[in-house]
Amino acid sequence: MDSGNEVARLMGPRATPESLITASPICQVHAGSPPFLLAHGTADQVVRFDQSVAFRDALLSAGTEVCWKPIEGAPHEWADLPGPSDGPETAGTFGALVLPFFRSHLQYGHTTRPQPRVAEC
Repeated sequence: MDSGNEVARLMGPRATPESLITASPICQVHAGSPPFLLAHGTADQVVRFDQSVAFRDALLSAGTEVCWKPIEGAPHEWADLPGPSDGPETAGTFGALVLPFFRSHLQYGHTTRPQPRVAEC
């Protein structure tokens, strides 16, 4: 495996097809998976956008709630501008997506499992 590519940096130069399949997030989807927030740039050249769509669809098939946010025209790493220090996150940034998602799913006492659905964030 080319030691300069993203996969080799994550998995090591001796990664096998079997170890790559096992490590793939889509292969870890199961009933009872926690809610997911998926944000993916439509111009990503590292991880194809259709892989994120397939991951979303697998999660939904397993009955998992998915908050889906395609970032139009964004590459793999898109700029995330912080909001002002005395105000909220700038609308459209990853922080602006994550905070409400975390608040709705990680609050103390949150015990009910939401119905499987996909929602634009």
